[in-house]
Parts: sequence; structure tokens; C-alpha cells
Amino acid sequence: MQKLKSTKLLAGTLVIASVLTLNPIAASAEWKQDNKGWWYTEGNSWARGWRVIDGNLYYFKANGYMVNDSINMYFDKEYGLNSSGQFTNVTISGDWAFCKQTGKIVAYLGSESSINIPDKIDDITVTGIGAFAFASTKTTSATIPSTVTTIGTC
Repeated sequence: MQKLKSTKLLAGTLVIASVLTLNPIAASAEWKQDNKGWWYTEGNSWARGWRVIDGNLYYFKANGYMVNDSINMYFDKEYGLNSSGQFTNVTISGDWAFCKQTGKIVAYLGSESSINIPDKIDDITVTGIGAFAFASTKTTSATIPSTVTTIGTC
């Protein structure tokens, strides 16, 4: 009887392993487009807010569509938002997307609810916080350094 239970367990394990091999569990992500614009799928949903995709920073509105220079209503041109939706004057440094030319934080990319905004990023003084910098977060409190003199719309 013990040998039969072991055989059934082994057979069941092999069946499960075979199914997982044939149908791997993975998160799928891909770009899609329609007549309204581009969006980025994440599994069964679409991206919203700030996303770093292939090392580039993008912003997706609440309806999932990517913001680009032709429909830019919220972002300063100083960030270099191009027609492909990439913020070209922005570098990613840890949890921060930062515009070195202006000293502005463009986006917080971390997941902490309580944060300390640095006074410098990559040896550049942080002088401002851009519009919607915390739009994709659940940030509840932030300590802002005295070097910050401008804060955009939230």
C-alpha cells in the first residue's frame, strides 16, 4: 500500500511539472497601440503612472495611455519628453528619476510610504520637485531638504 501511494505521488508530481513546463507562468508585458495612442500592458492590465521600461522613463495616464510631446499637458518641456514618450533629459538614480539640467526630481520610483528627499543626486543639488513626481506612489510623508525651492502640481 505504501509503494502505491509513493507511485501516485510521483506520478502526480510529474504531471504538474509537465503542465508547468508546457504552460509557463510568467508576467507578460508588451507595447500596444490604437488610434488614441500607445499603452503598455502588464499582464492583464495596463501601466499607469511612472514606469521605467528598458531603462527609459515613461508616464502613463490613469486611462493607460502614454503621455508624449503631442499630448503633453502636465510635464515641462525641460524634461525632454519626445514623441516616443521617453523623458530624454532624465536619468534614473536609485529610486529617483532626476533632471540634471534643472535639478528637479521628476519621479519617485520607490515603494516606501515615508521618504527623505535627498539634497543631492549624482552630486547635483536637488532644487525642485516636478509635477506628479509622486503620482505612482503611496507616499504619505516626505522630508524635503532646504535646497528645494520649487514644487510642481501634485
